[in-house]
Amino acid sequence: MNRLKRMRGQVEAMERAVETNVKGAAVLQQVTACRGALDGFIAEALKTTYANVWSIRMQYVTLREFSQQKNSSRSFTDT
Repeated sequence: MNRLKRMRGQVEAMERAVETNVKGAAVLQQVTACRGALDGFIAEALKTTYANVWSIRMQYVTLREFSQQKNSSRSFTDT
């Protein structure tokens, strides 16, 4: 959430700079800062998404292994 607030602040600063005819270098500085905040937000979103996907994948693998072990133990007791 902090990253989004930072981006909002950077976009508002770019808006003010353009409205007041600030020179190009200052506007580019704001654009770069906003891009950095966006890159950080994207990285955090990807990290969270992949962590969730990995967790789900590991649960599936664990359940599958448990099921295979359960099935293999039945074959020993059935004979």
